[in-house]
Amino acid sequence: RRHQPLRLPGLANGRPFYGNLIGDLSRQSPSFILSEMRTFQQVFPNSYFFAVDGPGASGTQNILLVGYKSDRIVDLALQGLIEKAIDPRRFELSSYPILTDDFSPVEDFTAYTLKRSSVSPAASEIQGENMLALVAQQLRYGSRSLSSRGHQKVQDMISTELKAYTPAVTSQSWSDDSAGKTDNLTNIVARFNPENTHRIILGAHYDTKRFASLDKNNPNAVMPGANDGASGVAVLLELARYFSQPGHMPRVGVDLVFFDGEEGKESLKNDYTSWQPLGSAYFAAHLSDFYPDTPPSGGLIADMVCDKDLRMTPESDSQSAAYEQYKRFFEIGRGIDPKAFSDQSSQDIIDDHTALNNAGVPSFLVIDFTYPAFHTTKDTLDKCSAKSLQTIANTVSDYVYSLQ
Repeated sequence: RRHQPLRLPGLANGRPFYGNLIGDLSRQSPSFILSEMRTFQQVFPNSYFFAVDGPGASGTQNILLVGYKSDRIVDLALQGLIEKAIDPRRFELSSYPILTDDFSPVEDFTAYTLKRSSVSPAASEIQGENMLALVAQQLRYGSRSLSSRGHQKVQDMISTELKAYTPAVTSQSWSDDSAGKTDNLTNIVARFNPENTHRIILGAHYDTKRFASLDKNNPNAVMPGANDGASGVAVLLELARYFSQPGHMPRVGVDLVFFDGEEGKESLKNDYTSWQPLGSAYFAAHLSDFYPDTPPSGGLIADMVCDKDLRMTPESDSQSAAYEQYKRFFEIGRGIDPKAFSDQSSQDIIDDHTALNNAGVPSFLVIDFTYPAFHTTKDTLDKCSAKSLQTIANTVSDYVYSLQ
């Protein structure tokens, strides 16, 4: 193999254990590397992982594992290894089996890796299975409602995933007291082609509603949020991976914005009279923080886009605010999957595009509002489709590439 092992000067003191493997960082199961990382952490709680080609590289590469039985902290910056390090917060490994002497299907797992790498040109194309695995990972965090443990975990995952693809990752944090208690919220922004002043926003929300308020049997249960929450995040993260690959950088500047608090105050159940998306409203009110001179030329919000029975209908407010952009998007979508894109307009929907439009940024909403499991306990992974995710991501990317 052409790759040389990564050299780690200065780490010999303290007797680390080294492992040098070949695999990829795809979340698709089974994954030899992710199973090995989980196994390694069981033996060496103080573990470090490095990708020779870089943590954002697609396809197979050398992955180096370094483990200590001590609590020694390695200064990765001092060792010049920051760009090669794989941040463990990027993955949730509980679904990947631990390898043992009695269970070590390395050949089978490696065969799956080789199969993925041999599907030309899979590593450089948008992949629905990648996005479905990203949805599954978010669901393993449980509720991502404000102030929940899963909320912090999905924040960390999004930030570390984005940093594998672009150094231009920033956050916008604030506190909200409107629910009678203090919630800490954070919008996450990743910029591609950052020097270009002609910029567009691709947005999605990552929080989930605390209660499955429209569930007839369990309205006080946790709302899983596979489609409503995880799907838009998965599309944007896959686009981040895609845009970072050689030759795929868009001509326009693209800002991926992951909005917090779209579901509003966590105490809300069926009362939507006081509901408003929090993160996009804050972002729009502080637009000059990111655009001090030239505002973005437009925005696209992806929400609820993974339903197996995908039915995209034009949303009325989007048509009014961004008619030409929305028309172009739907024309592209019909060319990719005519059955998924309807001509029939739906009702006006308040979402993260609303605040952007109010701030003078013409924006439109990409949503399947016919989704029957909306705000119920049935909003689960089995309702999602890799094909639907790929349809939406391909339509968004083609739309972006159509802009000058």
